[in-house]
Amino acid sequence: MFLEKKGDQIQLNSNSLVVGFDLGESVSQISYSKMAQEEPETLAVIAGTQQYGIPTVLCKRFEVNQWFFGREALKYASEGEGTLIEGLLTKARAGDAILIEQQEYDPIALLSLFVKRSFSLIKMAAGEGEISAAMLTVDDLDGRMAEVMTLVSAEIPVSKDMVFFQSHEESAFYYMMKQPKDLWNRDVAIYDLTADGLRAYCMELSRRTIPTVAFMPQQSYPGFLQNDDHFLDIVTEWSKGKIINTVYLIGDAFQEEWWTKSQKYLCQNRRVFQGNNLFSKGAVYAVKERLIPTEITSDYILLGRDKLKANIGMKVIREGAESYFVLLNAGEKWYEAGKEFDFILESGNKISVLVTPLNKEEKRIAEIALSGLPMRPKRTTRIRMQISMKNEATVVFRFKDMGFGEFYKSSGIEWVEEMDLS
Repeated sequence: MFLEKKGDQIQLNSNSLVVGFDLGESVSQISYSKMAQEEPETLAVIAGTQQYGIPTVLCKRFEVNQWFFGREALKYASEGEGTLIEGLLTKARAGDAILIEQQEYDPIALLSLFVKRSFSLIKMAAGEGEISAAMLTVDDLDGRMAEVMTLVSAEIPVSKDMVFFQSHEESAFYYMMKQPKDLWNRDVAIYDLTADGLRAYCMELSRRTIPTVAFMPQQSYPGFLQNDDHFLDIVTEWSKGKIINTVYLIGDAFQEEWWTKSQKYLCQNRRVFQGNNLFSKGAVYAVKERLIPTEITSDYILLGRDKLKANIGMKVIREGAESYFVLLNAGEKWYEAGKEFDFILESGNKISVLVTPLNKEEKRIAEIALSGLPMRPKRTTRIRMQISMKNEATVVFRFKDMGFGEFYKSSGIEWVEEMDLS
């Protein structure tokens, strides 16, 4: 047993294996590492090469319940022996049944099958050691994709509470933070070129707060063609107002010679790196950080698109003194954020919530009125609060009147309030 929980402690062996799975629309990729390793390795689909991409496809053999994935799926489909299923991520997001040979299949089940089969490659590549934890990473992680990833995660052959998922921007952040500091002491640009288009990211640090806040603005260029002039326009525009000293170019297309003018521009007083496994390696670094937090967790917060961008709390009385009670912390992933607890109302029917944004200076107090709450003497109403998030900008509060023991029975009244943080 390589990983076990003892109370709140996680015990890890140096041979514990962790995995980062970059689940792409056209091509996926796997990196892995033992806890004792500093640098993750990336799984090569052809041994001895740097071909890391696993085509994100399945193939069902005609008239039999036999499935192939990745390169093997492409082979059987090209030989006319089965039905090729592409666009697994898009189909899973849409949720519509896939018709194959007059039979309907659940698209999330098919995506799960692809991921599960891909995990079988790790054992062959990594040798000894069970997989203790895994991080899936996808380009966009909105509410629907979070639902899909939750269902896919449940099918992975890893302990359920040791499978996580995150966006590409967060994987990029963890990758950067594990590089020498002189590479990210100023802005860092990332250009990710796939068959679906180009996406540009820029990691920016704001050191005016403690902890330091990192931002990752991004822009998509769907259907981008390998055109040097167009790419030069993009990188020039993307560099305005930024001090970029490091550039990462992701994708095999950058190995070709179509971007000579852009290359000349990018290499002026900047360090430029080419590769195609940044996100899967970043996912490995991220899951390691979850298991054994370092100064990255304490000193830096990424306020990405799927993160809560404000601290949310309440002023409460504890042991006769006023104190601050944390409801949600800035930097939490909105789909993981949540808390439930009981408290006693001092008086009245109003609850004050303090919102402190990290990307703005002003604080604000939001008052929530529990209309219809029975009138009772001071400090004789117990309220149960559940707090969660509907999306990255909407907090959902659920309240229930619990009464006060044998003195005042619960009215059974419940309230639901939403708070917009945008």
